[in-house]
Amino acid sequence: MLTQTIVDGDIKKSTYQGIIYTGKIIQKTSNNSWKSSLTEESKQYIKNNIYQIGGIK
Repeated sequence: MLTQTIVDGDIKKSTYQGIIYTGKIIQKTSNNSWKSSLTEESKQYIKNNIYQIGGIK
């Protein structure tokens, strides 16, 4: 997902991850690949929740 909270207190790591996420946002915007990315992320989120509810992961 695009939003992620970082609570580890390491400002350098937080800044680096923010720059990486910003770069990915710009790349997806220029490639117009939001729809496929959103679909993929949604499927992965649902799959992880099913595994968690079932006690597999």
